[in-house]
Amino acid sequence: MRFCALSFSYSSSSSPHNRTSTAPPRPSPMAAAAGEGEAERVTALLREITGEGGFAFVASAEKAAAGAGDLRAAEAAREMAWEQLHSGPWSEVGAAWRDAYALACLHVARLRAGGDRTAALKALDMGLIMGGNLLRADLEAALARISAEPRGEEGAAAVDEEDRRWREGLDRNRDIADVRSLLPFVRFPVCV
Repeated sequence: MRFCALSFSYSSSSSPHNRTSTAPPRPSPMAAAAGEGEAERVTALLREITGEGGFAFVASAEKAAAGAGDLRAAEAAREMAWEQLHSGPWSEVGAAWRDAYALACLHVARLRAGGDRTAALKALDMGLIMGGNLLRADLEAALARISAEPRGEEGAAAVDEEDRRWREGLDRNRDIADVRSLLPFVRFPVCV
């Protein structure tokens, strides 16, 4: 196959770049950002997506992975993969597009993790729910990493307020119904 039309480093022996140059092929920005095993999986995935006509997805994913990353490109790649996931019955959607969605969610989460932690966690959650199995371990690792990071002042204040309300309800009379009224978002199952 020939992928040089996209100006990526996915070249095979039939590529004219390999015949004229004796230098080893440069890794793509996406492969350079990934670990050894992950780089190979991502490269194979992008080849498969390109083979299925996902040139725009691959271009956006490469932009999202390059250097500091491009959040708009990451969001665009995620949206393209989302559209493919919803283009027909779930059983007819190619596994490569599920994996592509997971990859795009990883990029979105990486680019949002520093500023919008909630959006990063949501992206990873959606990647786990809708994505394929190829990058599942990477999604879980990223989720654990972002979850373990200390929350900002706003997140810590919300947790402290919820904790205070919970303790207040318990201290008042230790009636679980009273505690439940203080925490309207918690739903307990009703046993009959």
